[in-house]
Amino acid sequence: TDMCEAVKDKIESTMVIAPSFKRSDDPKEENEFFWGRRWYQKWKYGYVAQNDGHIGSFDLMDTLIKKISNEEVFPNIKRIILIGHSAGGQFVQRYATATKVRNEIKTELRLVVSNPSSYFFLTNKRTSFINNDFIEYTPDYHECPDYNEYIYGADSGLPPYISKYSIDELKNNFMKNPVIYLMSEEDKSTDYLDRSCGANLQGENRINRAYNFFQHVRKNYRHHHHRFFSIPGIEHEHIDVFKSLQAKKIFFSEIGDNELIVNRTGSSSNIETKPVHQLILMGGGGNEAESFKLLLESANGGDIVILSTKREINHRYTHYLWRLAEENNIKVNSITTISTKNRAASGRAQAKEILQGAEAIFITGGDQYRYKSYWENTDFIKLLNKKVSGKTPIAGSSAGLAILGKYYFSAKNGTVYSEDALNNPRSSKIVIEKDLLKVSLLENVITDSHYSERNREGRLLAFQNKTVQKYDNFPIAIGVDEKTSLVVNEHEVYKLGPGSVFIYKKLNEKSLNFGPVKRFRLEPGKKYKSLENLDSAFELIEVVNGEIIIE
Repeated sequence: TDMCEAVKDKIESTMVIAPSFKRSDDPKEENEFFWGRRWYQKWKYGYVAQNDGHIGSFDLMDTLIKKISNEEVFPNIKRIILIGHSAGGQFVQRYATATKVRNEIKTELRLVVSNPSSYFFLTNKRTSFINNDFIEYTPDYHECPDYNEYIYGADSGLPPYISKYSIDELKNNFMKNPVIYLMSEEDKSTDYLDRSCGANLQGENRINRAYNFFQHVRKNYRHHHHRFFSIPGIEHEHIDVFKSLQAKKIFFSEIGDNELIVNRTGSSSNIETKPVHQLILMGGGGNEAESFKLLLESANGGDIVILSTKREINHRYTHYLWRLAEENNIKVNSITTISTKNRAASGRAQAKEILQGAEAIFITGGDQYRYKSYWENTDFIKLLNKKVSGKTPIAGSSAGLAILGKYYFSAKNGTVYSEDALNNPRSSKIVIEKDLLKVSLLENVITDSHYSERNREGRLLAFQNKTVQKYDNFPIAIGVDEKTSLVVNEHEVYKLGPGSVFIYKKLNEKSLNFGPVKRFRLEPGKKYKSLENLDSAFELIEVVNGEIIIE
């Protein structure tokens, strides 16, 4: 009845089915399947019925889904949504590792996992938010001997429905299944929470376990088909979940086909604050906590907007920034990721509305040519430049860093490596553009990221040279190492992180700059063939900014 109430606006076109899995001590009809009360007998973990040695709860769900998808029985079925909340969420997540029913039906299927107490991992690794980042590690078996046994892992105890597959088969299947995580952001109570050792390794509460598990999926299943939605302001109540806007989007909307992807964590309403102006130039390759903490603090309790052009949002930054703010007591109203998947998406009113409400902006990595192609000469980039000129703090990483400077390597014709750039400075791959973003403090700058790690000094110098040739202007070139940032504001410039930042500037034109030249010192008593043929040792010297340098 709660689900019927939640979808009452669409009840005439929605069929709600609520399977009942009986326990051994429940009232039952004759020949009705039932499950035991011990954990290794429970329906939510996929075990076989106590009164049947072969049929398990997962088998029954396959049968039900195939029956519903039968066009002869239900000719107007558009999609099937299997949603499980709490214990039901545990059922759906474990079921999703092994079911292949998606291959046996024509109807669209969505497997929705909501607020489970624990998760089933297909590796012996776990992911936790430790020292300001999501870290993957292998727990100590001596401290928690059964942490990787079923229901938490795959070492032992698997029900027949799952154990018939190898671990690699399960991983491949889980990755391909259309799983959606629907989580309550305030589900932090430990009431009725599994607090065994194996469960506690997954996180301190349901929402943090969800963040940790999704980051585990992101890192271990690169081509997964999973999505994550979080609901602000609610705890564990299932009716609040079912009535949420996020649930209705899952139930009734096309997901993944839209031009614009939007996902929000935190308050559903914007607030206005007075941000602190910062430019944060990030070298990519990993999260540097101090840089992101500075970005969060610069919003002054307001709303953070993450910009991307990726076809899928993997929540690398949404979850990371939210957890970083929580762990460091940094007040943030919301974090919203928007991905303009094509040029048309940049023109969507919703994209501009979200951007307008930003107190701080972060541009992710990816492909800077997509930013150019999708944003250039649009109202979206005009608004972004208006925000930047109004001193909204902004950060960019990797491709997001590339477009912050006045000049940028657009990668229109693909990437280029240092050796090629140095040996062929006129290469068609060295395409330098300008003025996508107009950041006043970076008015004469070109940048590069992943700097030392990918040996990019040669190509940055080639970018600098190409800019001089194309625009008759010598820019400041900045190379930033991974997990490192350069912070620029009206008062100071400084580095954060363990790597290096390299800055290349034009020599002082007022002083002599000359060379290098060979300097010979004639040896006493020795005669030479001619001035052109001095067979003697020499030194290289040059004049730099009026100073003689001997190499």
